Amino acid sequence: MMDSKAARAGRAVGWGLLIYLAVGTAWVLAGGALLDRWAPGFAAQPGGALRGPAALAGLLWVLASGALGAGWLLRRQRADARQRTDAARAAQTALQRSEARLRLALEGGVGVWDWRPGQRRLDFSAGLQRLLRYPGEDFDQDFALLPRVHRGDRRWLVAAARAALASGEPFAESVRLRCFDGEVRWFLVRGRRPVDGAAGDAVQGRASPSAAPGIARLAGTLADETSARREAERSRLAATVVDNTTEGVLVTDAASRILSVNAAFTRLVGYTEAELLGQNPRLLKSGRHGPGFYRSMWEALQRTGHWRGEIWNRRKNGEVFPERMSMSCVRDASGAITHYVCMFADISEEKAQFGRLEFMAHHDALTTLANRSHFAQQLESAVQAAEASGERMAVLLLNLDRFKDVNDSYGHAIGDQVLQHIARRVQAAMGDDVLIGRMAGDELGVLARRLGEGGGNPPAAAGAAASAASAASAASAASAASAADDMAGAGEAAAVAQAMIAAAGEPWRSPEGFEVVAGASVGICLFPAHAATAQSLLQGAHAAVYGAKARGRGAWCFFDEGLTAAARERIALEARLRRALALGHLQMHYQPQVDIASGRIVGAEALVRWVDPDEGPVAPARFIPVAESSGVIGPMGEWVVREVCRQGRAWLDAGLAPVTLALNVSPRQFHLTDLVGGVENALQHSGFPASGLELEITEGALAERPEEARQVLLRLRALGVRMAVDDFGTGYSSLAHLKRFPIDVLKIDRGFIRDLPQSTDDTAICTAIIALGHSLGLSVLAEGVETEAQLAFLKARGCDSFQGYLCARPLPAGAFADLLRSQAGAH
Repeated sequence: MMDSKAARAGRAVGWGLLIYLAVGTAWVLAGGALLDRWAPGFAAQPGGALRGPAALAGLLWVLASGALGAGWLLRRQRADARQRTDAARAAQTALQRSEARLRLALEGGVGVWDWRPGQRRLDFSAGLQRLLRYPGEDFDQDFALLPRVHRGDRRWLVAAARAALASGEPFAESVRLRCFDGEVRWFLVRGRRPVDGAAGDAVQGRASPSAAPGIARLAGTLADETSARREAERSRLAATVVDNTTEGVLVTDAASRILSVNAAFTRLVGYTEAELLGQNPRLLKSGRHGPGFYRSMWEALQRTGHWRGEIWNRRKNGEVFPERMSMSCVRDASGAITHYVCMFADISEEKAQFGRLEFMAHHDALTTLANRSHFAQQLESAVQAAEASGERMAVLLLNLDRFKDVNDSYGHAIGDQVLQHIARRVQAAMGDDVLIGRMAGDELGVLARRLGEGGGNPPAAAGAAASAASAASAASAASAASAADDMAGAGEAAAVAQAMIAAAGEPWRSPEGFEVVAGASVGICLFPAHAATAQSLLQGAHAAVYGAKARGRGAWCFFDEGLTAAARERIALEARLRRALALGHLQMHYQPQVDIASGRIVGAEALVRWVDPDEGPVAPARFIPVAESSGVIGPMGEWVVREVCRQGRAWLDAGLAPVTLALNVSPRQFHLTDLVGGVENALQHSGFPASGLELEITEGALAERPEEARQVLLRLRALGVRMAVDDFGTGYSSLAHLKRFPIDVLKIDRGFIRDLPQSTDDTAICTAIIALGHSLGLSVLAEGVETEAQLAFLKARGCDSFQGYLCARPLPAGAFADLLRSQAGAH
């Protein structure tokens, strides 16, 4: 076609040239005659006749101008022909590319359908068969559209098709189709009405709705959008999670410009989203971290793609807060970083709670002074430093005189307030930089350092320091120490003791107006003159307290075992205790443990008692410390385990209901004897079931050597023995250790039960211990329950069991057996 157009254009140029030459020649030859006829005046003028040379020149001009015009026209035609040829080639290339893209679409994820109602014909591309996962050979025969459309989508599809047939407008509907493999998938159906000029009657197709009169065809595509819908749903769910999570989420580009934040982020930092977008996260920088911190963070992020840790940031109002942050890199297909995603949680409350728990773990709940375990740890560190530096120190123990009378006269609530008052006064007298701890119920410990260096006296002792030397020389217990060169700090230690006694003697005044005065005695043990280890310093100061008490109220005494009456008594008591163990003067009493929910006795705590033939009953508070310090606790503990197992087996043989028998294990017995071997031997010889035996270990014993303690507990657990933490809350309450130990029961110390439910501090502590125990899967038992009000409080808080005078005092074996029989008879 292009060639025919070019030929016609060439012929037209040729004819035009011939006509031009003919007309030009005729004009040259006949022009003069015509002018003579039509314009005689013009022809008569000079030069008016076209004759001779003029006619020849005219003919040459006609020929030349005709040739030039013809050449120009031919060049234009050739240029136009080339342009048309190039355009045709470009159109053909575009058509080929379009056909290729269409072929790829038809062979890929799009199927084409064409419905001709006039011919009752419905055609499909091969791509549609693949989309519907057709496995057969005759798709036209096996496929019907409407039966495969989900019931809920048929009405919409039919309505859309009818509208398209009627209006000629295109339609698009998302519908669910059941594929040939049985899976229901989402498809996007598109269609429109292409009119081919020959309108036919509308006929119902076998897979399409009825057509309107005059419509020739309805054609369109079918595309699988299941994956796209699933991806969109995942994106929607992810966005919903991000928007509703309590953690802050921040996204930046590769240049650390903030692109998006969630609502939790704006709530936590105080900025609005508009204020943050486009900013750098350093806007939140707190100033608490140096360049090295951030450099290390970014190096880890670039190296591993992730960083997780704690960081301090600043809110809009200037408040600095801690957060736990997790940051990750997002990379593209080439591995280049495109975004950073940061998630963080405000851990201010967690830090505060941890600080409170940490404080409780190292401090006494009543006085807020260091507890015994923490005091001992700090003392151990001080001794190690003093050994290297040659520093002189003193441990002073302040024991309140007749403090039991205060509790008996005014009640424990008043006694606690008096003890808090004394702790505050002693702490004020010693200064904040002096280590002070509560060592026992009515005993405070003080570590005085840098004695003899002129700077070791606390503020309140400065006035007494001038007379300290004479005071020390006046005391018979200090005379030997003063004689030695290494006792140069004895006078200063005595001044500290005097300051302590004076502070403790300041009266406490009640809101009602009455006063309570509690005297105090102080024992002093010097390092290195009297003892060289932390433990011996504490023991020496404790022994010196007895010497001070022997002198009367308000006295102080240096450690001197040869002159201390208390030490002699302890030695004598130790000898008597050994004889009592050998002669069978020790007995076991049993205090019932009651299930709070049912009110039934489910166990008993086995308590050792000593009945001396001459003195009568000896209080456990007298002989247990002696047994601990002397080593008698080892053989006595083994006897207790054997006796409890024997008695438990005897009760089972007598037909009594099985109960758990709990017995105390002292720290020394726990660490210095073969506890596991002794328990295993007692169980084997008695035949008592291990599940009925419960060992109570104090927090101090667990904290002293935690890894060694854990191994012992694991071996006991392997035997089937139950484990309990005794007096929980009064010692080293390390949750990190507690969760690693195989513990079954937490026993709340009676000191927290005594003032329930009046004391808000005790109620908070008991509630926290019960919740903590249950969160760790442990049973919780309360000791020392004496009133119905205490029991009601514990029951309301979900405490599992209790023991105390409300149920019964510790009973001999026979009386406890009678109690079990009476319970069995009542039920």
